[in-house]
Amino acid sequence: MEFNLSTFPDGLYQYGGQPVGAFLWASPWSTVYFVDGYSGNDGYSGLKPTEAKKTIAAATALLTRGDVIYIRPYPYGIGHGMERYTEDVTITASKGALGIAGSASYPILSPSDVSIIGCVNTVTPQMGVRWKATAIALTNTSPALHVENIGFIAEDLKCVSLLSNGNTDTQRGMDGTTFVNCDFKGGGVTAADGGSSLAFNRCRFEPKYNGEVDNALTITANLFPGSKYTIENCEFLDGSDGTAADGPWIVLTTVMKDVIIRDCYFGQAPTNTTYITATNTVEGVVQNCYFGHANMTLTTEITGTGLHLSGIYDLLGLVVA
Repeated sequence: MEFNLSTFPDGLYQYGGQPVGAFLWASPWSTVYFVDGYSGNDGYSGLKPTEAKKTIAAATALLTRGDVIYIRPYPYGIGHGMERYTEDVTITASKGALGIAGSASYPILSPSDVSIIGCVNTVTPQMGVRWKATAIALTNTSPALHVENIGFIAEDLKCVSLLSNGNTDTQRGMDGTTFVNCDFKGGGVTAADGGSSLAFNRCRFEPKYNGEVDNALTITANLFPGSKYTIENCEFLDGSDGTAADGPWIVLTTVMKDVIIRDCYFGQAPTNTTYITATNTVEGVVQNCYFGHANMTLTTEITGTGLHLSGIYDLLGLVVA
C-alpha cells in the first residue's frame, strides 16, 4: 500500500487512513473519526480534524470493527476548569447472521475492537477530555473496547456500565475491554455478568467531594464465570475535602479466577473499614499495594478467602510480605 499525503492541515502522512503517530493499538485498517465539542458539527463527516463531529455520540454511531475516535478537550475556563462533554453514549454490538468462515455457530459481533482516545497533553485526564454523565456516561456491549485519557464525571450517577450476557453472546462488553489513564469521579464503573480479560491500567478512582462512593469498581459474574481481570497501577483516593471514602472501593462477586490487583494506591481507611470485598469464589491476588490505614488487620479491610495477599503496606510499613 502506498503512502499518501493526507488532507490534514499539518501535512501528516497517513497509511490506510490511519494518521501516523496514532495510538499503538490502532490498526492501519481503522477508520479514524474526530470529535471537537467546541468547534465541531455533527453534520460534518468527522473524518478530519477540520470536519470533526461535535458530540461523542455522533462519532460512536459510525463505528465499525477496529475504528478509532479521537476527542479534543474543550477549552479551559477560569474558575471552572475544562468544559465537559455532557452526554450519555451507548456502544451496542449487533449479532451477524453468519459467523467466521460462514459458520452460524460463531456469529460475528460488530462493532468490536474500537478505541476512544482523549487527545491530551498531560497525564491528568481531568485536565483534558472531561465526560459528564446525565445517567450513565458510557454503556458498552461491544468486545475489546479501548478507552484512554478520559476524565469521567458522574456525581450521584454512573460513569461506565459494561454489559455481558453469557452464552447468548449478544453482549460482550467485558471481554478484552481496557481503560488506560482514565479518571472516574463519583459514580464509578460496573461490569456484569462475567467475561474475560477486562483491564484497568493507570486509572484514578475518586469519590464525590464528601467521600461518598457508589462502589467505585464493581465486577460481577453471575451468568457465567469471569477470568483474567487486571487492576494495575491504579489510585483509589479520598474525597476532595480530605474526607475518607465510605468504601468499599472494589467489589468482586460470584465466580472469578485469575483476578490480579497489583501496584495500586488506596487512600485512608474507608468509613465502613473495607477497601476490597470479594466472595469466597473469587480467586486471585492482591500484590504490592499501599493502604493509607493506620493499622491494617486484614480482617475487614480486604475480604475474600480466595484472594492471596503479598506485599501489603499500610502507614506503619509492611503488613504482609
